[in-house]
Amino acid sequence: MAGKIFINYRRGDDAGFTQALYQRLEDEFTAADLFMDVEGHIKPGDDFVEVLNNQVAQCDVLLVIIGPRWAELLAARAGAKDDFVTIEIAAALDRQKRVIPVLVGGSGMPRTEMLPAAIEALARRNAVGLRPERFRADCQGLITALKEQLAAAELEKAARTDAERKAAEAERQKREAEEAARLAAAEERARAQRVAGLSPEEVRKAEELANWEFIKERGDPQALRDHLARFPGGVTTLYAMTRLEVLVWAGLDASADGLRLQAFLDEFPKGANSDKARVRLAELGTEEAKAKSEAERRAKETDAWGAVAAGTDVATIEAFLKAWPKGQHVAAAKTRIAELKRGSGARGRWMLQGAAVTAGAVALAAAGWWGVEQWRWRATPLDHVAQAGESFSECGHCPVMVVLPAGAVAMGSTDGASDEKPPHQVTIAKAVAVGKYTVTFDEWDACVTAGACDHYHPNNQSWGRGTRPVINVSWDNAKSYVAWLSAKTGRGYRLLSEAEWEYAARAGATTKYYWGDDIGKGNANCSGCGSQWDGKQTAPVGSFQPNAFGLYDMLGNVWQWCEDTRQVDYQGAPNDGSAWVVASSSSRVLRGGSWLIFPQFLRSAVRYSGRPDYRGTYVGFRVARTL
Repeated sequence: MAGKIFINYRRGDDAGFTQALYQRLEDEFTAADLFMDVEGHIKPGDDFVEVLNNQVAQCDVLLVIIGPRWAELLAARAGAKDDFVTIEIAAALDRQKRVIPVLVGGSGMPRTEMLPAAIEALARRNAVGLRPERFRADCQGLITALKEQLAAAELEKAARTDAERKAAEAERQKREAEEAARLAAAEERARAQRVAGLSPEEVRKAEELANWEFIKERGDPQALRDHLARFPGGVTTLYAMTRLEVLVWAGLDASADGLRLQAFLDEFPKGANSDKARVRLAELGTEEAKAKSEAERRAKETDAWGAVAAGTDVATIEAFLKAWPKGQHVAAAKTRIAELKRGSGARGRWMLQGAAVTAGAVALAAAGWWGVEQWRWRATPLDHVAQAGESFSECGHCPVMVVLPAGAVAMGSTDGASDEKPPHQVTIAKAVAVGKYTVTFDEWDACVTAGACDHYHPNNQSWGRGTRPVINVSWDNAKSYVAWLSAKTGRGYRLLSEAEWEYAARAGATTKYYWGDDIGKGNANCSGCGSQWDGKQTAPVGSFQPNAFGLYDMLGNVWQWCEDTRQVDYQGAPNDGSAWVVASSSSRVLRGGSWLIFPQFLRSAVRYSGRPDYRGTYVGFRVARTL
């Protein structure tokens, strides 16, 4: 779900509005989502024009900040070759990017006749106003629109993938047909030359030169490679290698990864651009080393917290805080210490099953067993061997859990994207408890009230809180919640592995959805599922029929974070149901689809991902508990 927002502004025009907007956007998006030519985005020695062109090409939305002097300054720079404001807008319009004028300082939209021909289309774009007296409210409206646009851009990219694949296949077939025709013509020329009495060497040279004339202006790297393989050491080898290196280097954009850069160096170790490739490869190595070090640090801290979270020794948890004073589990550790010092940190384990939950709650409340500040459950302890199908909740605002039996699932699909392949059998060897619903706002807010969950209050988009699924939560936020839940109950709560998620979602079904191969009507909440919430907002959890395991909303409503890091396909995936986590990947897996996505993306096999700090109006999570 990644996207990029480019902020276009004119210095001396907006009286600080641009910087204020940038800082507000930083609260909702990561630094990688935003580009403005400040904050170190353009490094010393970078080619200014090249960086800006690359950033415009990569962005999904371009915000044009228009202040009171914008039109005046535009006229003053008319015709200037270095008027980057105009260049950026023109480039975005040419590439059919979403361009949003943002009016600040009481300014109005410039008229068409005031604009250069290259950006006249800007006057037809609907604008957003940021008023000083309602700056935060206006910004929030803009942020909502941006998130919707970035989500739509991701859908468009996914839709283009199939079209691009088909176009590439058509191009391959065309190339093969042209090659077959070329070979036939070459064979005919060679035959005629042999008849004329030419030597084999002369025939070969003539054929090489004829082939070179045919391909040298085509700009096709594969045709050049075929030429070099067919005529090794020929008279055109140097020309072909030089031309090939230029084309391959031009195809490596600023986002080229280490594998592509190394492949370039392997093919052209002494090429004209080899030094540039080595420099970029070294930079990527440094970045990857930093990312790997951070991932290892976080994993080590999480392991350390897991070892002490359920304990009752205050000194041990205080020692953890001293070892990780600025770590991701600090809030949960402090909450656990406070609970233990109050004497409320004992490992209470309670269970209410099925319809007994409501009746039991009423009876307990009438008997005065409910505290004013928190629910205090007194029910049958969950100390026996859990049976499949049982439901339980271990505290007043803890999620209701359903015990899933051990079993197996054919994970993946042959009719989806490449990341769903190859299908493979996964065995879940032991029973596991899974949240009956995705985590709700009520459940999240209980964590915040307890002083944990990063003290973060997610925006509900004015859709309501209560039993609606919590949204605008990142993977990092979800990890904070399960750490708090583990500390509160003394049990091992966590996120589901991707394999556990698909096992839980399918519930024994082998069809596209757990209710069949057709989306039907009223089975889920998505953009085209036939519900009252379709494409508008989330639905309260449990609004649709559960699957065979008794789990609600496994498909649709909100995407659900999993523990695994993102992999390009299932080659090498574990088959025991464990999470697949590698330090070289930072993105985390999302499963299940959402209220905003089309039905085809709700299939049980569909995989998605996002950065660990990504938050969206269509992203939530579900918890698991090791039994």
